[in-house]
Parts: sequence; C-alpha cells; structure tokens
Amino acid sequence: MTPIINKEEIIKIGNRFGFEIVKICSPKQFTDYEKIVKERIRAGLYPEELISYEEILKDVETYANPYNSLPDAKSIICMAFCYYTMEQTDLTKPGEPHGVLARAYQRDVYGEKHRREKQYAELLHKKGIKVAKRNLIPRKMAAIRAGIGWQGKNSLIITEEFGSWIALSNLIVNIELEPDNPLSKDCGSCQSCIRACPTSAIQAPGVINVNKCIDYLTCKTGVIPQKLRDKMGNRLVSCDCCQEACPYNKAVKFIKKDIPSIDPVYRHSPALLPLLSITEDDFRKYYLDCEFLDPRSESLQRNVIIALGNIGDPIAIPILQKCLKSTKSILREHAKWALEYIFNFKTN
Repeated sequence: MTPIINKEEIIKIGNRFGFEIVKICSPKQFTDYEKIVKERIRAGLYPEELISYEEILKDVETYANPYNSLPDAKSIICMAFCYYTMEQTDLTKPGEPHGVLARAYQRDVYGEKHRREKQYAELLHKKGIKVAKRNLIPRKMAAIRAGIGWQGKNSLIITEEFGSWIALSNLIVNIELEPDNPLSKDCGSCQSCIRACPTSAIQAPGVINVNKCIDYLTCKTGVIPQKLRDKMGNRLVSCDCCQEACPYNKAVKFIKKDIPSIDPVYRHSPALLPLLSITEDDFRKYYLDCEFLDPRSESLQRNVIIALGNIGDPIAIPILQKCLKSTKSILREHAKWALEYIFNFKTN
C-alpha cells in the first residue's frame, strides 16, 4: 500500500502531538559524527564510564548511518518539544536549604516526549508509513540538517522561537518528503554561555569537556573532584547556567503545556535536609526510574551534601556531622569537605 500523505499533513500531525517544530531532512550518513566523536574520545573529553555505557558513544559507526535503523529509509522527521514552563527554580531561603534541578527535570519532560513520539509513530504506521523502531542517529546533527535550529557554543541546538529550551526527537520513515534547509544562522560573537559556565566546561565553541560539565557531574558515580565541588552550587540534577545566560533563551515566553508533574517533595527544588535520611525504598520509588541518575541513593545524597556545603547555612551542620559517621565512605568524604567549606564561610 502506497501511503497517501503529504509533508504538510506530516507537520500538522506532529504539531498536534505537541511538537512545536517539525522539519524534514534526508537520511544520508552523518559522516562528520563518526569523525568528531572519535577525535573527542581520543582527546579525553568524554569520561571512560560514559563511553562504556552510553550507546551512542560506544557504537559510533551504527549511529552515524540512519540506514542501520531503517534500511529503506527515505526521510527523517525531526521534531522539537519545548518544555519551558512556569516552575520556580530555587526555593532556598534562610534556614530552609533547597536543591536546584535543571528545567528539563522539573517535570516528566522526556517521558512525555517519548510517549508523544510513540503516538506520532503509531499514527503514521496506521497510515501505511514504515517507521524505524529505534532512531539510532545523532539527534543534534539531524536537527541542524533539517533546519530545526543551529548549534550554539554550548553545543545545544538553538531555535529562533524557543531558544534551546527543547528536547529533540526523530522518526525515520520510508516515504520521500521534501527536505528543509539548514538555517543560515549562528551565535555570532556572543560568548555569554562560555562565560556563564561555572566549571569552564565549554572548551571551544560547540566543544564540551564532559568531565567538567555539571550535567555529567550530578549523575556520575563515585567522588566529585574537589576542585569542582564549589562550582556546583546547590544543583542536584544537571545544570541550566549556559541556557539561562543565552540571549535567545531570555526572550522565550513561558508556555502552557500539559507535561505531567513529578512528586514535588523529591523533584521540584526539593528540601535538602530530608534527602539525607531518605530510605532506600523511597529512593527506589521516586528516583530509580530516572535515567539521568546513578541508581544508588548515595549519589543523590552526595549531591545533597555538596549543595549544603555551597549554600553554607549553619542549619545543615548537625546532619552533616552525622554523615561523618556514615557507613558509606563517599558520604563521609563529601561531608568532611562540606563542613570545612561552611566553617570557612563563617570565619571569613
């Protein structure tokens, strides 16, 4: 059966599922992806643990070629899902230290995006279009090729209307659709994101030293390097510093969008002190489904301890002193640092 559907209808369906931008690009191989990733791995810009479990880094050759996802691919539908909603980022006040979560994790952004993407694919399938079951492609490069946006100096895709407050999706299909053109735009001489990065992780325009990026540090396993701890502030999950500094992002208006809330006790600028006594059962109930976090409570609590040290509120001293007697060495080490940092605040 030959599907009877045109590009305009494809776009309207995508918009109906909540993807604000829908564009098309060709499925030709992303030859630059393989070259760039391998060069950055050789340069040590990706941590070893990330390379070992991040499939897109571990299997570069597969991801560089969309035909590995769908042998008879003819087009890639590229979508942008805006998530810039009204949540207040930081609820900290004297005597009540709270953590900060990047906006993409303040609601179930990625879960909702995946659900809508699946519904989009199922509808296209019902219309006789074959859709790849897995989209093994570099999403940023596809978005650039399709004209969704351009790559900012912080490596994120920036759109004209929604800045970089977007999550990217793709559907690889077996129908020929007229491709869109890449945008002839860039960030010009702007250095705002580079200056704003707390850890100087933006090594060059579009090049991130992931070892220093707070997005990675908050979800990694093990010890956080001491020289980076005071740069993390009270961030528990990821970081928006480079996005908040971007002039394009400052112009984006809040949107009303039905993105499911996540338990506010644990996810939306959560109070820090209770998290240091979270049970393993509660951790597994509220956090284990999150791909961005190491599936052990000690990594979350490590971030909490660093956040308490950086906030410097004396109310945290008793519970941090209790952490010095923890059975987990990682909590003892970070608690010692946090207490020294707080007392240094007081003496200064």
